[in-house]
Amino acid sequence: MHFLAITLAPSYSLGEVGTLLVGTAALGTLLWGVSMAILRAWYTKGKSDLELTMNRAIQSHLLGSIAHLDPAKYYTLDVHFENGQTIIIPMVPFVELTISENLTICVLDQTAEETKLQMRTNNGPASLRRHRHELTCERILVERGTMTDMKTGTIYRKGDMWEIAAGQIHGAWFSDHFLATVLHKPALPTAAQRPVDLRHLEEAMSQ
Repeated sequence: MHFLAITLAPSYSLGEVGTLLVGTAALGTLLWGVSMAILRAWYTKGKSDLELTMNRAIQSHLLGSIAHLDPAKYYTLDVHFENGQTIIIPMVPFVELTISENLTICVLDQTAEETKLQMRTNNGPASLRRHRHELTCERILVERGTMTDMKTGTIYRKGDMWEIAAGQIHGAWFSDHFLATVLHKPALPTAAQRPVDLRHLEEAMSQ
């Protein structure tokens, strides 16, 4: 018994095959680019929404922490961001306040000359956008973990001191399990002297 195999194939020249492959590749590249653009837009929007939610939560947390406190019993710190926004945040003695995702600060002591704070990370690394303090110089002594200067890349480890002059722009990344003592000199004013102002926190933190 004989079998007859018949193969039907279109007849393309080498040039036509090349053109077809190039066209297919171009279409694939185009589709890939469109897909990536859609994913980037989705990711950016999602990230933006997440940051907005976090900033609102921080604002609510800070305001809630002072709701029933006498303004003469706690202090405030001015934070001037690079995007031109300024906020005045509360500094409450012995109360940990979240000032950025995973980053808290707490007043440990206040004298006529300086304010002593503790800063640490909770549940992961953190960052603090570049900003300045108008009237106080700042000294940060690392006690655990690492702190990295956003501008220079300098890494501060246990025992290192970062000295920041009044008015100097600075920002940092902090490792998980970071702990530091922070000194502001001269001492911070009370909220009665300089009231808390968080009206522009969302804009300030959305650079």
